[in-house]
Amino acid sequence: MAFLQHPPARVLLYAAGVLVGEPGVVPRVSATTNMRISDLAVTCTPNEAGRRAVPDPIVIIEILSPSNEAETLQNVWAYATIPTMREILLIRSTRIAAEMIRRGADGSWPSNPQPIEADATLFLESLDFSCRLAAVYENTHLARAGSEN
Repeated sequence: MAFLQHPPARVLLYAAGVLVGEPGVVPRVSATTNMRISDLAVTCTPNEAGRRAVPDPIVIIEILSPSNEAETLQNVWAYATIPTMREILLIRSTRIAAEMIRRGADGSWPSNPQPIEADATLFLESLDFSCRLAAVYENTHLARAGSEN
């Protein structure tokens, strides 16, 4: 991921306990008692030993599956309360599709997410990263099923 190697920001990835500690995200609503665990959070703030939450996340990526979709969608409003948050990407687990929720230049959030279909380009503006959405699903059963049709 070459885009993560370029300045000005040092981007740290926290993925469900895989890279660094507990990837909790603290929304501004009931911040003292409210921690959400995202599938992936991206921050440009350096990590500090002992930190339990992702500091100043700018991108959250959530995987939507039938068993957790309602809960995940409830988390979106909480993520939107974080002042540093710029983009929330929801990736489908049952088909090649995603939804982007991007904060506007005026700080507002859209009423509805922007759908991203399999043949479209996924663009994470805050990271200056783009790829075909289908590339995210490469080597998964969904990609193999699509190539068999």
